[in-house]
Amino acid sequence: MLNIKITVSDINWESCTDAVFPIAYEKIRNSDKQSLVIEILKKSGADLPRVLKKVLTMVSDAEKIELIQWAVGAFERKILSAINGILVKKKLSDCVSVSGIRAASCALPGELELQLSGVYIDYGDPAIREILRDRFSVTLPTAFTGFIGRTAQTAIIKITGNKTFSRKLCALAESKLRGKGIAVRITECEIVNSSESDIPTGLKNNDHPMPDMLKKCIVRVAGELIGQLGS
Repeated sequence: MLNIKITVSDINWESCTDAVFPIAYEKIRNSDKQSLVIEILKKSGADLPRVLKKVLTMVSDAEKIELIQWAVGAFERKILSAINGILVKKKLSDCVSVSGIRAASCALPGELELQLSGVYIDYGDPAIREILRDRFSVTLPTAFTGFIGRTAQTAIIKITGNKTFSRKLCALAESKLRGKGIAVRITECEIVNSSESDIPTGLKNNDHPMPDMLKKCIVRVAGELIGQLGS
């Protein structure tokens, strides 16, 4: 299995809101769950994008990244379910799976590292060989399974360690995100071998209490919004 580490910078947060909000709001609008929060969102959905963009201007990049770190940990199971749902739609669920996901801040301000842990890839599957051949000009024999498959994985790790190939991988990911309307710069993509200890166990939401920094941020932003509405 593999760990895939992706470093993201120059995040256009407004583009993320434009891309993600319609999907999230559609799920909320079609939800049959009854709660006060959902009812409020359903009734005020038309104004929410404007409110969210206003909130973004009130929150620092460090606070945004802190929020993402907390949200990825708190909602890991739902995120993994969505990732594996995409693999099903792409007809890759029989040859690719992801066991865990993490997010962490980087040394440089505004950078975010996303890590997919326990990534299983069946190199003997025709769909995987086709992707490697067509997108990365890497051709694997059909016999790459079992021990030979592990040898292929070692080769893939070495290939992705090449700066030219790594940049090509980053450019492909950036292009995919641009196609979704999300503007970011992917500065690094690293693939390494993983062990069982690298794979998160799948924690519940209450195992990830919100950090005090985020609580203070929410209170501050709420106060500013209320103050602006009052004036």
